[in-house]
Amino acid sequence: TGTGPIQNTVHYCCVSRDNQILYAYNNSGDHRYESLAALCLEKTPPFHKWYFETISKKTFGFLIEDGFVCFAIVDEVFKRSSVLEFLENLRDELKKAEKKNSRGSFSGNISFSNVQDQIVRRLIASLERVAVTNDLTCLPISSPPVDDAATSTKAPLLGRSSNTQEKKKGKDHHHHVNTSRGIELEEQRKSTDRGNVTECSNASSAAAAAAATC
Repeated sequence: TGTGPIQNTVHYCCVSRDNQILYAYNNSGDHRYESLAALCLEKTPPFHKWYFETISKKTFGFLIEDGFVCFAIVDEVFKRSSVLEFLENLRDELKKAEKKNSRGSFSGNISFSNVQDQIVRRLIASLERVAVTNDLTCLPISSPPVDDAATSTKAPLLGRSSNTQEKKKGKDHHHHVNTSRGIELEEQRKSTDRGNVTECSNASSAAAAAAATC
């Protein structure tokens, strides 16, 4: 279309079992996401119910249950809890469709896929609305556009605190300290998140290697 890649969305999602993709939805139409997903699914983290890794501004999410793997590639602006809810909804909807299917299993026929596409588009739209709400309520008023804020949410906070401090040094010193403390806590949380998933190096390296090609 010439408008560039879609921002703040789910680029790709799928459901697989035994490394066989049963259903996939490529929201961006970019075939690189299909190759990227295949590589990540080969390295699905063992002994996890869910797993997330953010690389190159994209979050790779897995939900593993009953032999099925729900996988999604989304922009990093989404909270992991929101992405997990999206994957759980995807799982639930496909389970419903599976029960309705006369064969009792995923048939992969065209009509089945069309129905699923409509459901997935609805789930994606719901997730996008959550992202917009988060942007409106959480980002500072003086923040840059969403694209810039997504790369570093700390920069506008530091920038605004510094400018205010120059104008009202005494009054805003406490605000600056609170802002810095909040950033430290955020960094600690990120560090903790990363510590919880260090054992999944295979999935991380697979995602990193594939993301580097995009």
